[in-house]
Amino acid sequence: MLPIPDGAVDEWRHLVDALREHGSTPCEDPAVRGLWHSPRPDLAADAVFGCTCCPVLDACRAYALAADEREGVWGGTTAAERRDLAGMRR
Repeated sequence: MLPIPDGAVDEWRHLVDALREHGSTPCEDPAVRGLWHSPRPDLAADAVFGCTCCPVLDACRAYALAADEREGVWGGTTAAERRDLAGMRR
């Protein structure tokens, strides 16, 4: 497991708690898991759509922003969208 950035530990814990509470999420389905980390924009769009029904969407997005996740789809956002959001918060 990769280390959690210091500024994202609380968000990580919140995400883990939310996952435990809600059970499985769309990105955990083995049949489509690769969508969330594909470099192909068309597949990223499918992953973003898959996030719309996820019970931990907000916690996932908060963690990704706090951890500065630079790849994949997290919390219904692409890496480019998270960069834009991070820039707006500064």
